[in-house]
Amino acid sequence: MDIAPTTASATTPSAAAGTSTRKIASDFDTFLRMLTVQMQNQDPLNPVDSSDYAVQLATFSGVEQQVQTNDLLKAMAAQMGTSGMAQMAAWVGREARAPVAAHFTGAPITVAPNPALLADTVEMVVRNSSGTEVQRMTIPTGAAPTIA
Repeated sequence: MDIAPTTASATTPSAAAGTSTRKIASDFDTFLRMLTVQMQNQDPLNPVDSSDYAVQLATFSGVEQQVQTNDLLKAMAAQMGTSGMAQMAAWVGREARAPVAAHFTGAPITVAPNPALLADTVEMVVRNSSGTEVQRMTIPTGAAPTIA
């Protein structure tokens, strides 16, 4: 099995995948020939059980799937090595905000209001699960970006 560095170009695994796919097909043909020869040359008084053939086929199929999985992992590693991880590194330590409903358990919740720049007043309305207003608060227009 070939092992390529993760800094290899994205085209390298594709070529390797094509090579290993052809090799798998060749190996499978060889395996079938060996299985056929085994059947032809078995002892007629003590034939090999059909379940043994099924086990051999299943084992080869498992190995074939592992080789294909390795090829896919190589392709993913190449993509991550060439650009993916370097681009994602800039996001480490950053903060993401999204407008979502929050479940209140009694513990303080940090909110990030985003009032319009020219707003005269800003109000935060708290509603329960049925949509009924529970609390209304006025937030100063020059408030910090997050309020706990």
